[in-house]
Amino acid sequence: RSLENSHVRQIEIRRCELLDCEFSVTVTAGEVRIAGSRMENVQLGIFTMSAYVEGNSQLVKCNLRVVEELSVVDSALENCTFKGSDEDRKDRQVISAVFRNSELYGDVTLPFDKVLCDQTNFHGRQMRMTKGGSVISLTKARLRTLPRFDSEGKINLCLEDCDLLESLNFQKMQLQLVRVRCAKRCEFHEVDFAKVCDITFPRGSKFTRVRFKDGLQACIATGCHFEFCNFGFGQNAVADCLITQCYFQSCRFPFLEESSPVANFSGSNFVACQIQWSGQFAHEESFVINSHWLRKWNLAGC
Repeated sequence: RSLENSHVRQIEIRRCELLDCEFSVTVTAGEVRIAGSRMENVQLGIFTMSAYVEGNSQLVKCNLRVVEELSVVDSALENCTFKGSDEDRKDRQVISAVFRNSELYGDVTLPFDKVLCDQTNFHGRQMRMTKGGSVISLTKARLRTLPRFDSEGKINLCLEDCDLLESLNFQKMQLQLVRVRCAKRCEFHEVDFAKVCDITFPRGSKFTRVRFKDGLQACIATGCHFEFCNFGFGQNAVADCLITQCYFQSCRFPFLEESSPVANFSGSNFVACQIQWSGQFAHEESFVINSHWLRKWNLAGC
């Protein structure tokens, strides 16, 4: 069946089963709403500003063309595509997608600037972002695997109130962790962290070429490995942290002043590390334990 050369305010598909259908690209609609329906191999080429999938709908091998906003709630998408969304993008226009309490199956390509996933599970191996610098937020998720993010530039990934149930590998991204609980060791490679607060990193976690832009605060790491990491310039770079029995190779730490907060690095090893100054005469020096380090950081057994 084909719907062509028409304009409507709304297209609503409710409690339907559609198979091998096509809605032509010559159709325009203010919004498309799919509720309580099962659709397989349905090509929704409709030019629409907003698309809503809800009410335990199931879409299999379907295409959704979205100009501004996609919302998927209490539903499942399997091997679905979003072809045409990129073609409709205007200069400086932001296209967003929200997935709530839903399931995503298969590898997926998302042509969106912002993606919010709340209590949503991914069952594919790869998530490809066609927009460089895309922002992906995962909230209240229990993650056993992390899809491989494929993007032209670094993506921005935010995990909030999530449980990492298995060992995960984070690579080449800007990362923000808020109330994240790690059950097993994780690896971080070429990651730029926003401020990290109240996170416990399991023993054996590895950080390589990681930049902590605003440092760490009240974090715990025991028996972890840091290589070529930068802990920033701020006096609060490691405020109230318990980072013990760790190995630091070629890392950069801030110069400490008298007002710096305390931190515990006891039992750790420092190899070829540097102290860095910021300001008018920014420079680096060899890792030398000065009086403020001795007073502010617990370096017993280092």
